Amino acid sequence: MMWSRRLCATVLVLGVFGVLATAEPTLVDTRIEQLQTRDGSGIEVEYGFLVVPENRLDPKSRDIRLAYIRTRSGNAPAGASPLVMIAGGPGGSSIDLVEGFVGGGGERLISMIGRDVIGIDQRGVGRSEPNLESDVLFGLDPSAPGDPEQMLLKMRAVCAQQAQAMGESGIDLRGYTSVQSADDFDDARRAMGYEKLVLWGGSYGSHLAMATIRRHGAHIERALLTGPEGPDHTLKLPSQMQTVLERIADLAKRDKGLGMPDLLGTLGSVLERADAEPISVEVDGEAVGISGFDIRRAVFHRMYTVRDGIVTIPAFVARLADGDFEPLARELMKEREEEGVWSMMAMVMDAASGASEARRARIEQELDQALLGDVMNFPTDSIGDALGAPDLGASYRGVLESDVPMLFIVGDLDAMTPVSNAKALMEHMPNAQLVVVEHVAHNDLPLGMPELFPIWSGFIAGKSVQSKTISAPAPSFEPIVKAKADRATPVADVASAPEFDVSLLIGRYDLGRAGTLEVRTGASGVLEASIGDEAPQRVRAVSEHELEWIGSDQRLELRVDRGGTVKRAFYFNGSRRIIAQKR
Repeated sequence: MMWSRRLCATVLVLGVFGVLATAEPTLVDTRIEQLQTRDGSGIEVEYGFLVVPENRLDPKSRDIRLAYIRTRSGNAPAGASPLVMIAGGPGGSSIDLVEGFVGGGGERLISMIGRDVIGIDQRGVGRSEPNLESDVLFGLDPSAPGDPEQMLLKMRAVCAQQAQAMGESGIDLRGYTSVQSADDFDDARRAMGYEKLVLWGGSYGSHLAMATIRRHGAHIERALLTGPEGPDHTLKLPSQMQTVLERIADLAKRDKGLGMPDLLGTLGSVLERADAEPISVEVDGEAVGISGFDIRRAVFHRMYTVRDGIVTIPAFVARLADGDFEPLARELMKEREEEGVWSMMAMVMDAASGASEARRARIEQELDQALLGDVMNFPTDSIGDALGAPDLGASYRGVLESDVPMLFIVGDLDAMTPVSNAKALMEHMPNAQLVVVEHVAHNDLPLGMPELFPIWSGFIAGKSVQSKTISAPAPSFEPIVKAKADRATPVADVASAPEFDVSLLIGRYDLGRAGTLEVRTGASGVLEASIGDEAPQRVRAVSEHELEWIGSDQRLELRVDRGGTVKRAFYFNGSRRIIAQKR
């Protein structure tokens, strides 16, 4: 049964944009350290804390400390605006981001950018004090098929308990919003002595960057926003997931060697059966329940990246269609045992940003047209009141009009922050440009790509760029391993000649330590194969690009491009997979 979203109200904070004036921001406990770089050299960096009010709306608010890192550029012109890197999540560490960025590029990168580089761990995150991370678990039952309403009962109860416990310890969760974080950046600017900032944020980091531009646009020189999440984009549209799923299905269909001509139809059939009758699978002696909601969520989780996720979706769906649910059951068992609060900051930030009534209405309208429904919003939109999260209101989510120069970079397989986000935002941003990278998802923008690197680095350095589309390599899908029952061969077919053109399959393959595999046509016209000095065994062609051993779990599969050239080959022996190099 499709989850029907529960729209839970959060606590409305009146006058949220009338943030109270504060004392002059202060930097404390500053120190200089050497940061080791990948090339073995070291770069001097400054660490310290920025002292800010925990809740600027409360005159009696206590102070908290935000940890920061700053690298100095030796060739930056006088008065140059620093680059402020903003981590996503919410919940990511900007200090870790800067250490990785600067440590990977070294002095050469700092010199090329020509700016100081700053990372501030947002309130409640990383090395900032307090840190609102939590190891409290939701206590979900692995044996129960995923039911969002039942899961929410436990999630909301745990969140409420955590919110109460943090309140009793002196933490004011009402201060953990993107508005307060945006003001933190301006406090840092003033404390560090800069006139303007250059912002770089990805995903939620772009959401926070735009909140900063809305409140302090006069002090923002430019902004690089990868995977943009606008003011009213916190909750995702079912249609944006469906659009990317259709794109993946089209890529899978074009991969003639994959054997998945109708990914959406196959997934739809799997979901229909699971919605009608949930599945129970035994894993290591314990029952694991699987529902259609669980399958939707599992597919969604695979859409964050291309290299580790999207390329596995056709094989994952094929396995479920064949009735093999054990790998998913193991995945769900681990997920339910480990799922918990993780970060109260992340939950409160997203709940506070929320969504407009128009956005919510559109989500409801699109539910029936999207295979995944709106699992991507679970449980974000249903726990705000349990957390006591503030509601930033309609003015926060309204259209952002800005003439700040911006560069959006988005992958065309990004289902979380799709190209449509950037295009909608650009309607009110006359100085914004858009670079679309084909075959790239949310978490794997190839910033080091030769065609992309000079674009974003040039923009940060102050150069003008133009909108364009560039292409990364198309995904290479994980081979589909058919169920044993599908590979069973009647005895009468053993001696028959192949019904396909098997010329691509015939030849010798290097299996590394496993030896050399040879596929040939025997005297009677049937296919046979041998590895090393083993006696030849009968094999059967399943297609022009795949053959299987008669009576065993061995299989050979070729990956062929559109021109018919063998790009890769895989030899399977049971669950073991070996890359086969054709000689």
